Amino acid sequence: MNSNALKKLVITAAFAVLLAGCGSQGDDQWVHPDDVVLVEVGGEPVTKAMLEVTMEARGVSEDETERMRELLDGLIRLQAVANAARDQGATETAKMRAERRINDLRLTNVRFLDQFQEQNPVTESEIVRVYREQVARAGDRRYRIEAVQFADQSAALDALESVTDGERDFAAMSAEAGAAGLQMLRPNWIDVSQVPATFAEALAAAEPGQVLATPQAMGQGWLAVRLIDTESLEPPPLEDVREGIRRTLASQRGEALVESLFEDAEIVPMLPMDAATGDDESGDEAPAGN
Repeated sequence: MNSNALKKLVITAAFAVLLAGCGSQGDDQWVHPDDVVLVEVGGEPVTKAMLEVTMEARGVSEDETERMRELLDGLIRLQAVANAARDQGATETAKMRAERRINDLRLTNVRFLDQFQEQNPVTESEIVRVYREQVARAGDRRYRIEAVQFADQSAALDALESVTDGERDFAAMSAEAGAAGLQMLRPNWIDVSQVPATFAEALAAAEPGQVLATPQAMGQGWLAVRLIDTESLEPPPLEDVREGIRRTLASQRGEALVESLFEDAEIVPMLPMDAATGDDESGDEAPAGN
């Protein structure tokens, strides 16, 4: 029997184990005693769970036997290459250990947070509460504005004074600012929930066509603003924004959990930051110290 035929026989036997739902237990660090081992490759286990995860990622169902065989064959190939890398010492560099550790940490974080979200789902009452708060903050009008963003308040104030003093109109000031490379905010509709309170108050007090008398703080700069028009604001139906609100609340909940775990973590510095430099490809470890 040639080697390819033998490999096919091994894979077929592994499928028999898979379909029977039983198998040997592995002692690899990634294998739990209860895991079903489909096949060992150079002594390293390929488990039923590994195949199932790969099937889920590829969208392969249990009745697609041929594709399942191909995925199992691919896992065996991966393990064969990993065995060669291990035997040649490619997995024992500090960089490789760090990359594997980081990948493990990231996956653990994702699965832990997924589990947290499943156990603590966002409720309909929370979604409705946030929706009502957003509608109240947005008010009953929206505003169409154009603006120029300046790096500092004094520059924005000087530009506005040149307009209010009649030296030039807002369009001329905007054109000059644009030619100087300043960021332009082209006519756009906003509501008061999208801007700071003082900005919202200035918009509410202005009339269409009016230039706001003072610069408005926004993001990392200061805006010189002209109000172009206003109109009634109809809030979107809850159904249109429900999923966005749910995702936002879930994200905020996850971020709060991470921050609380960070704050509660016992952190013991082992090496001064200025000493933790350079790549140690030899695999030697820097000595720990206080």
